[in-house]
Amino acid sequence: MPFLNIVQLREKSLQELVELAKSMNLTKVDFNSKDKLVYAILDEQALQAA
Repeated sequence: MPFLNIVQLREKSLQELVELAKSMNLTKVDFNSKDKLVYAILDEQALQAA
């Protein structure tokens, strides 16, 4: 999966973000908050890159 930046993530719909978060096995995130999903995905991408 290519890394997405904050602009790319914010352009996605809430449903797209939820699907992406689930594909990354993120479970401890508020799936009803677009902002929280964006930052959780960014955090996970940073961890995977390390």
